[in-house]
Amino acid sequence: MESKIFQYTLSELLSNRSRAICLNDMIINEKEIVEIYYTYSHSKSLILIEIIKQALEVVDIVVFIDMSFSIDYAEIPCPSRVLIYQVFSQVEFLMYIRSLESFFRSSKISAYIFIDSWTSYLPSGGGRERHLDAVIEGKVVEVLKNLVDKFQVNIVVCRKATFEPNTEIQFEFGSYYLVSCEKKPHVAMTLMVLEPIRLKDDNRLLHAVCQYEPKIIYTFTYPFDWSEKIQIKYASQ
Repeated sequence: MESKIFQYTLSELLSNRSRAICLNDMIINEKEIVEIYYTYSHSKSLILIEIIKQALEVVDIVVFIDMSFSIDYAEIPCPSRVLIYQVFSQVEFLMYIRSLESFFRSSKISAYIFIDSWTSYLPSGGGRERHLDAVIEGKVVEVLKNLVDKFQVNIVVCRKATFEPNTEIQFEFGSYYLVSCEKKPHVAMTLMVLEPIRLKDDNRLLHAVCQYEPKIIYTFTYPFDWSEKIQIKYASQ
């Protein structure tokens, strides 16, 4: 596997939402999957608030679909530009997504939709829990696809994953190696995955597609600094 290392900031990455990101001899098209992994020392609420702040710099509004109920709403910047939906079930999830389609149809604005599944689960009744990946399928996929296809919308799924530092990371997208991580003795690092859901020319969702190239890994090390240059590892198989 050939690897290349680059430096970029999250602000620069978000500002490239509507055009290709140029990294030396590589051109990363806006419709390709981008995976962002970062370690953190802040609380989850602070991280999510910082993400919202960054997104508000490049889009008109942010839609925050909250499944983990751990963000401090009082700290959210520009509340008039942030729509919040608390989701307790798959039915509610589908209902809110459909209502957003009506909202974007009647307005000409750009937006980031953040689906916060930090707990990675949605209740499905009967005392059972259902993984978000199982929820974002079927009718829900069609609604999400329509949002991305018809309107100026980017959909980002935030998920939780914990791994030991300096070990291989296995996601459904393939196998990666965490190359930059501050190692603390006997402490597993918690990473947050921001997974933009994009469309290819054939209108298929680029969700959980292992074979799609190129693969980019953004590794944020803490202390958390949004202005600091971050390491990007480009791995071509």
